[in-house]
This record gives sequence, structure tokens and C-alpha cells, in this order.
Amino acid sequence: MSYHNQYPTRKAILIGCPGSGSKFLIGVKQDLENVTQYLQSEKGGVWYKNEIEPLFNPTYSQVELSIKNAIADYVIVYFSGHGYTDTDNNSRMICLKDYNISDKHLLNNSHRQLVLIDACRNEIGSGLSGVPDFEMLQEYLEGTPARELFDNYIKNSPAGKLIVHGTQRGEYSYDSKSGGMFTNALLYIGTRIKADQKYTQAQISTVLNYIPSVLQQEGNYQIPSIAYKSGYLTIPFAIGVPKCEMPKIVRAIPQRHLATTINKPNGNGMAFLALATLFSIIVVSSK
Repeated sequence: MSYHNQYPTRKAILIGCPGSGSKFLIGVKQDLENVTQYLQSEKGGVWYKNEIEPLFNPTYSQVELSIKNAIADYVIVYFSGHGYTDTDNNSRMICLKDYNISDKHLLNNSHRQLVLIDACRNEIGSGLSGVPDFEMLQEYLEGTPARELFDNYIKNSPAGKLIVHGTQRGEYSYDSKSGGMFTNALLYIGTRIKADQKYTQAQISTVLNYIPSVLQQEGNYQIPSIAYKSGYLTIPFAIGVPKCEMPKIVRAIPQRHLATTINKPNGNGMAFLALATLFSIIVVSSK
């Protein structure tokens, strides 16, 4: 694909469908805000605001139109809400405001795509259970080097498509008021990818490997999975940013304060200092 002005195009569609009534998910709106901030951060690739389209509680027709129009060199689609497994055709389903669709409906004709789904996929499709809040500490950094680096990853990546679910088949994906547990763990790890001196990168598969241990610390034993894969997508999910350490400033002690850093001299000491000063003046004047 040709790149306009040599810069690859990006598009992120963030879908949040909290449901209603007793099945209302309080963390969905927070999920959309957290993912938006992560994408705009340096570790997330420094996405521009106009490249991100949030859809809160959209209808099927709204989602269909957005997916259809989101043709770019790299597309991320994120979904937070209810979901289940259709046992009749073994389809992984997500629940929109007015209709349920297969997760593959979130794919389009773009060559490079990542779909992330934080939804309950239990066989019976029941509501999500509550769990303790998951505290997520994020450092949102900005910087053009990461933007350019991420663009290069897009350019150099072969075509490929991935659909990632926050759970295995027949398991729950849990919610909390701070957001979905899977989403929180995903961003928690993504923001902590470290680099010593040079920028580095972490594939989504690498990040997923760390999620179970993070979730288990919160008493959650769900395990994410790559449910669909085609091609060989190599665009990273997270970029490790080298630490920028400022040089330490050593302040010189003013001469008039030197007396406070040493013991107070006695009378003989003062006489000795006076003689030393006089001697230095004579030496200097003789050069």
C-alpha cells in the first residue's frame, strides 16, 4: 500500500457497550478513556486525537458504518462490554445496543488489524460478576520519536490480522468500576515496558503472556487468548521508552560560607590563615 506523504495512516475504533439494568457494566466508559489515553501516550505509539473514534453504546448500524469506513494502513478495534459464545456455530459474539454480532464483523479490508475484546464469553452468556477494583498506575508520556518509530513499524509489518479476547472459551471476563480487569492488566503491562538506552518494542503476544500473573494477584484467573490469526502482523502493542535522566547539579559552596563547614578556628589558626593569605599575595604578585 502506498503511504500518503510517506506517513502510514492509522485508525482506532473504540466501542463500549455497557448494557442496561442489572447487567449494566460500570467500567466500560472508563475503559474507553483509559485506552484512548494509552494510545495517545508515547508507549502506545502517540496516536493523534483525530485518529481515534470512540463509540459509546452504539447501534449495529453505527458500528457497521465506522468499521466500513476505517480503511487505513493500521487499524485497531477495541470492544468493551458483554459477549458470549454461540454454541450452534462456535462463533464468538459481542453485544451491541440493539444487536449481537460475531467478533469477525469488526474486521474490514485493511491489511493490518488488531482487534481487542474485553467481553464475557461464557457459554450461557450470563452477566459479569464483580471483583475487587484493579488499581492501574499509568504514566502518559509524549514524544515525537515514538510516533516516528511506530510509523516505521507499520510500514515494515507484513499484512496480518489478530483478534484477541480477554478470556478463554467458557470463561468470564470480569468488570470493575475502574474498568475491565483484562483491559486494566493489558494497559498496566503496556505502560511498564522498559528500555535502557534505546527504544524497544513488545508484541501483543508478549504482553498477553504476562497478564495471567497480574490478574492472579487480584484473585482473577481468566486467561486471554488469540482467537483468530491470519498473516503475520508485527506492529508492537507497546514501546519501551528509555529513561531520560537529568545530570546532577553540584552547587559550589560560596566562599563566605566555608567557615560554616569546618570547625571554628582558634586564635592561632586565624593568625596562620592570615600569614598564608599574605604569602599567596606575595607569590602571585611576583609572577
